[in-house]
Amino acid sequence: MEEDDDGKILIVFRTLAIEKLCSFKYEQMMPFLRFLDKYARKIVNGDEMKKWRIRNVDKTLLHKLTPADVAYATLTYENKCAVWTEDLANRKNETTHKEAKQKYHIGKGARVKKYCDGWTAGGRDYYKVLTAQYKKLWDDQVFHATLVTHWRRYESEHNQSTYKRKASEAGLGGSDVDEDSDDAEDEIILSGDDESLCHDSCTTNEIDDMV
Repeated sequence: MEEDDDGKILIVFRTLAIEKLCSFKYEQMMPFLRFLDKYARKIVNGDEMKKWRIRNVDKTLLHKLTPADVAYATLTYENKCAVWTEDLANRKNETTHKEAKQKYHIGKGARVKKYCDGWTAGGRDYYKVLTAQYKKLWDDQVFHATLVTHWRRYESEHNQSTYKRKASEAGLGGSDVDEDSDDAEDEIILSGDDESLCHDSCTTNEIDDMV
């Protein structure tokens, strides 16, 4: 994901979309669609998603994800990106540098107060800002309908087995195939300290599983 100087992602996209400064075409939405596919979808528990799809064969992942889900995925990505980048460099260069820090969370091994999670006050405040931004987009019926249309195209091009299975279930043609591995992807940990940070269908695994 492209980052700005402050390590934030999708800033231009969110700004233009919220202020309704342009009508997004498929190519313009591609960074956001890819983010939803590779990161935000992991917010939803895989088993719960399978059950939901059976009951909602005509809907997409975007009908399941909430603004809070996408906000949490964004927060987590920005929080861990420097650490992930350092880890990848260490693997490539066979080094063990450990200088990168999580941006909105205390580091591994640090003590956490009883009944608390490790998110900083700045992280919580930023999460609320992100949630408000994505809620504004989700509440915009024209934007959300456009996003769903582009998502269907994205899924047909990049997640073909999932798309064909869903098309068959909905009576839209295509052949039945087995569940694709995306549905069984690991989930990331969600905070139990703030209800707004939790999706009712999530489990609690390590946050590192989001890579």
